[in-house]
Amino acid sequence: MISQLLKDVTMAEDIMGLLELCTNIEEKTAELYFCFSDLYREMPDLSRLLRKTAQEEENHMLQFQLATKLKKNCNFSATVSLTQAQQAFNMIAGLLEKVRERPPTWRNALKFAIELENRMSQFHTNTALVFEDDSFNSLYQAMMKHDQDHVLALSRYLEMPTDQEA
Repeated sequence: MISQLLKDVTMAEDIMGLLELCTNIEEKTAELYFCFSDLYREMPDLSRLLRKTAQEEENHMLQFQLATKLKKNCNFSATVSLTQAQQAFNMIAGLLEKVRERPPTWRNALKFAIELENRMSQFHTNTALVFEDDSFNSLYQAMMKHDQDHVLALSRYLEMPTDQEA
């Protein structure tokens, strides 16, 4: 009985730690996109697109903060581990540092953003969390429905003909 109680406490701590890490992943990703937006401000359309993408990452961060508050009143499990989340956070933090030291071309920044979005989708609330109450799963699915739109917008911008090679 005591060992089960300890196991339950450890699992709850792991979930709370995971929620915090996923919040930090989204925050760091937003910071990266804001950095890109500032780097390419001489290209107003691109800068706006990157700023909008950063703001969507901030929305993802808020979704994890909501899940943290909901955890007190509803049950859910995670599809990603603390280790995976820590590795993802470390990767993004390292990349942000490298970008600040040596900014990529705008084309490489866009390619990187598209790849990052595709790789990090497993850490979004609608895929990382599974609620026992399906209405919460539906809520998070609805909040993330437009998420693929910004990946598509980044891809379309990359494919547009342009004379800017900043």
